[in-house]
Amino acid sequence: MTTRKRPSEQLPFLDLRIGGLHLTVQRVPYSVLALISGVGGSLGGVIWLGR
Repeated sequence: MTTRKRPSEQLPFLDLRIGGLHLTVQRVPYSVLALISGVGGSLGGVIWLGR
């Protein structure tokens, strides 16, 4: 017999377990992703065009 999860139970976006470290991210951090992509794009442009 299969069990069904309730709709309120949502799987985490990221569940990372390494040794004693257990990191769970429930929802996508869009502001952090936007910041990282902006900084990464700027650094990539400086490196690419600075040659």
